[in-house]
Amino acid sequence: MPPSTICVEITFRPEHRVEQWQTAVISCLDGLERDDKRQVEELKSIEALNEALGRLHLESQSTASLQGLSTTIPSLPHFNTFSICFKASIDGNVDTSCVWGMMYLVVEASTSAMK
Repeated sequence: MPPSTICVEITFRPEHRVEQWQTAVISCLDGLERDDKRQVEELKSIEALNEALGRLHLESQSTASLQGLSTTIPSLPHFNTFSICFKASIDGNVDTSCVWGMMYLVVEASTSAMK
């Protein structure tokens, strides 16, 4: 299904959407440790996330970690579609780039837990 078709189905309350998103991002970033915050600030696109996951895949030694990464990387286009639709639903000018860095932190933490 093309992103435009999916986007039409996503609805949000119109009031204060941008402000709510910005508040959520600030709250999330403020709760991160310095190194994690740096990661989020550096990984601002699907391409950057894909590269970082590729490096993580090369560094991974555990079979479980490799399997997890092997299933995560092919799903990135679906997350990209979601990100595009979410951004369009809120406001075309809102910054959703932190999603990629946050996703990396989740994958990195789960990969570390599998070692």
